[in-house]
Amino acid sequence: MQQSVKPDFATWTEFFVGGVPPLTSFGLDVLDLRTLVISTSEQQIGHARKVAELALIGITAQFEAFCKNQFAAVVNIHPALLQRFSASRSDTTIPLEDLLAVLDGITYRLGFLLSEKYDFGSARTVNNLYLDLMGVTPFSSDEIQAYDMFLSVRNMLVHHGGVYTIRNMRAQPAGHTTTGRVHLDSIIVGPEYFEESVRFFESMASKIAVSCHTALTDVLGKQKHRYRITLDRSNKCIDRTANRCAQHPRPVCGFLFGLSEFRFAEISKWSGWPT
Repeated sequence: MQQSVKPDFATWTEFFVGGVPPLTSFGLDVLDLRTLVISTSEQQIGHARKVAELALIGITAQFEAFCKNQFAAVVNIHPALLQRFSASRSDTTIPLEDLLAVLDGITYRLGFLLSEKYDFGSARTVNNLYLDLMGVTPFSSDEIQAYDMFLSVRNMLVHHGGVYTIRNMRAQPAGHTTTGRVHLDSIIVGPEYFEESVRFFESMASKIAVSCHTALTDVLGKQKHRYRITLDRSNKCIDRTANRCAQHPRPVCGFLFGLSEFRFAEISKWSGWPT
């Protein structure tokens, strides 16, 4: 028997770091950095390159945060996935003092605590974590190689001021050549290279969000946890009905993951709060 549920969008924000869906937050960071680089691209070439370098460092950091925050959101929305995750890993314990810090919302904040334990700084570690949690590996072999290259440039800038080192030269992917002289020349990162990195990270962030949405709706569909929501064009929730767990509806949808293709639509296959 279905029953009406009073809309309460505010409670949904508790699943996300900063109260904002990870993909939406990442998109805003991209917009800020891209705007900054474009605004300085016509200035003196040295200044434009320095801004592009700093922006590249920033976008790699924000993408790592996105991968971490997306992982946390998935756990917060459907903690039952931790059964699968803990079966694959032995390092899933959380200190008691950390649990006490979120005791008032522990059932939907476990993801925050758990995500802090792991490294999301490479494509391989992200693939492994997402595989253990919900059976998806977002990065293909080519995408792993591309991400490693951007990280290599980022690490050169952060740890060596952009100057080529022996380790950097040896880490170059097969088929990649550089004219840089070790310990003498610096890598050149201009607005064009930054834009190339942004397009890659934007594509991967969307891919990760879509894969999470697909995996979750598949899991929840099999468990018959179904909700429906209708959004108007101001993104305001105007109605939702449920056939179970009506007191604590916890929707899983593209809107909450920041996926524009799911906006303004009636979406089914929602998560009920685990019992």
